[in-house]
Amino acid sequence: MNAGNTSISGVKQDIGRITAHCRRWPIWVVGVSLSVSALFSTPVLAYKAEIIDWVPQLAIVALGQPVLDGENNNGKPVRYPPKGTKNLIGVFPSRFNVEFPETEYPTVLKDLMLWVRAQNRLFVVPHVVTGKYTCEMTAYRKDKAAGKAKSTLFTDAVVVNKDIHWFKGDSNVMESKLVDLNYTVSCKGTGFSWQRKPEEKVKFESDWKNGVPSIEMQDSKDPNYYIYNVAFWSPPGGLNPNFKDPAIVQPHAENNDNQQKVTP
Repeated sequence: MNAGNTSISGVKQDIGRITAHCRRWPIWVVGVSLSVSALFSTPVLAYKAEIIDWVPQLAIVALGQPVLDGENNNGKPVRYPPKGTKNLIGVFPSRFNVEFPETEYPTVLKDLMLWVRAQNRLFVVPHVVTGKYTCEMTAYRKDKAAGKAKSTLFTDAVVVNKDIHWFKGDSNVMESKLVDLNYTVSCKGTGFSWQRKPEEKVKFESDWKNGVPSIEMQDSKDPNYYIYNVAFWSPPGGLNPNFKDPAIVQPHAENNDNQQKVTP
């Protein structure tokens, strides 16, 4: 890595770890909407957010190799992969022994609400048509005391999901404050497909702030309704957004699978 990329990566880590996202957000718990109207122009809080680079080369693998009917695919949308869907295998590395964000309110694990945001994308082009993100978190005490708690979070990659998730597990962990806990986290993408217009060129998302998936949290008892970013997967520093399209151009190709728009 050259000096320029090292500098970009360093800035990414320094800024990213002291950035808070405080938003007005409609929260749903067991089908009941909780009012968070107090979330207006709240001050930015300083805390550690875990930033993890996703793996561009493995993301490209998931696109497959569609065969185009000429350069413009006979005017039809280009579908990735050419048939069915793909899982994002190895695209999102796991993290271990991570501290929770430092919160203004003394948060206990049992009161912690979590959700996954997926408004951003791995690719600017092609565009996501179907897909789902699933993340697994395991919390445990820093003092090595026995016990653990787990949470499984998920969201659709296209349709905004307002589902809230909670940790469940051993009481000594659930009753612990976040400052006394560490966690491990892993995320995967399943059932993905993409599509682009014939005239569009493939392109990565390269702005590190546009991470996906993004895990966020809120203390259900926090009177200020602060929302914290826990961890997110980000484009690597210095990533060139342009890459070689894996699609293969074949004059007058018999590629009926590429002539149909994907139905979510």
